[in-house]
Amino acid sequence: MGKAAIKLFLILAMTVTSISVFAQVVYYGYDAIGNRTNQYTMVVHVPQKTKSTGTLGDVNISFSPNPTPGQSKIELSGTSIPEVVNAAIYNMSGQLTMSFSIENGISDIDLSGFASGMYVMVISLNGEHHTIQIIKN
Repeated sequence: MGKAAIKLFLILAMTVTSISVFAQVVYYGYDAIGNRTNQYTMVVHVPQKTKSTGTLGDVNISFSPNPTPGQSKIELSGTSIPEVVNAAIYNMSGQLTMSFSIENGISDIDLSGFASGMYVMVISLNGEHHTIQIIKN
């Protein structure tokens, strides 16, 4: 392709079964005048989990269930959890779909109104951020 302009289109096609989750990513390559010249397809197998975990400083983060049918819970544990921690959920286009506060280390989240697909939750604490990838069935 050399100096040709390359545009990237990301298509996530989620197939959810009781055992596995598959994501399909399609990339298209374009030449300098805008003609599509290549198509690359990648299928990724993501083992299904029931809980996502992580840490932010000395705070442990737990999100379950993941994948979720809609009703989920986020829990924070550790030695110094603030009374209120801010969180936000974004779709794969980067649009904010929900923002909320986690009060006293626990929050119930209703994602039942969300379309099926992948989302990213960003939890912010003391200027640091942790992300959790959410799969909505």
